Amino acid sequence: AMKTARHLSDWKRLNCCPQSTSVFICAGGYPDFTKAMLARGWFQNEDKDSRFFDMKWAPAAAMDHDNLLPGQVVNHFHGSREITTKVGLTLNLRNCLPMCGADPDSFYPRAYDLYDPLERADFALNFKFTKAQAILREFLRNIDSQSGMTFGYDVVSTSFKICLRL
Repeated sequence: AMKTARHLSDWKRLNCCPQSTSVFICAGGYPDFTKAMLARGWFQNEDKDSRFFDMKWAPAAAMDHDNLLPGQVVNHFHGSREITTKVGLTLNLRNCLPMCGADPDSFYPRAYDLYDPLERADFALNFKFTKAQAILREFLRNIDSQSGMTFGYDVVSTSFKICLRL
């Protein structure tokens, strides 16, 4: 009969891993991480779904935070998407304005939640406005340097109308 492990110490014994050696799992690639851990004397558990490890390095979706044992370490914090994704950080910074008085636009790059239809419309509008401004700046630079016309009348006229609307 095949023996199964109930504890990490059992797993180590069944896999000829010294009891004093730490065990890691690396899922989803990351060959440099695996190489670094092996160079530091860690033992690799090749079973990506195993519960026998001291440290697991994997994509966030592969983490089962609810069943971690004391002492097990993973490379993602549970529920951290609020600050570790661009959209999560953007929305939280915007929501902090009334509480902390700091305007995120003064220190954080312009960003949009493209899953939100209103934000997607704001992005498209901002893109058009920014492009229209760039066209007008280039047009004026060409006039100042007495270069040839880079844009046709229709392009300059449309860009000017877009900038007037905003």
